[in-house]
Amino acid sequence: MNIYNDNTKFKSALAFSLTGRGIPFVYYGSEQSYAGGNDPQNRESLWQDMNTQSENYQMIAKLNAARKAHQIWSHPLEEKYITDNFYAFARGDFLVALTNSHDDQSFTVPQAPFADGTEVCNIFFADTDCQTIKGGNIDIYLKGGESKVYIPKSSSYFQEKLFLQA
Repeated sequence: MNIYNDNTKFKSALAFSLTGRGIPFVYYGSEQSYAGGNDPQNRESLWQDMNTQSENYQMIAKLNAARKAHQIWSHPLEEKYITDNFYAFARGDFLVALTNSHDDQSFTVPQAPFADGTEVCNIFFADTDCQTIKGGNIDIYLKGGESKVYIPKSSSYFQEKLFLQA
């Protein structure tokens, strides 16, 4: 954020970090969009303005709750679709779609990790971004650089209200 100040791409990097292989990491202040910089801005105090409603805080909270509900760490990462500007991968029944571009991206991802007829929803917009799997494919549209994570609507993440209301 200090060099590029692009929160959209930063959120894509956070989504990858929290859902890809290995131990996820989040730097101090990432959930508040702190930009860091040279001393003393590189150590802004978090306790003075902690905002649990910030965009990044809410995103990280939703990703962590969904990761926990689906125990993605126990599933291998399976690449589903790759282009220069679009990357989709699955970890069990958890599908992540990312882009490194601000241009809209639209792809039909084959061999989705869901059975035909399964209704899946994007954890970030579960009320408006759901679809039913047909022919083993999932249609993904990323607007303006956004990231998406699709899981079954029947997931405990949704059923037990583990997700946070923005």
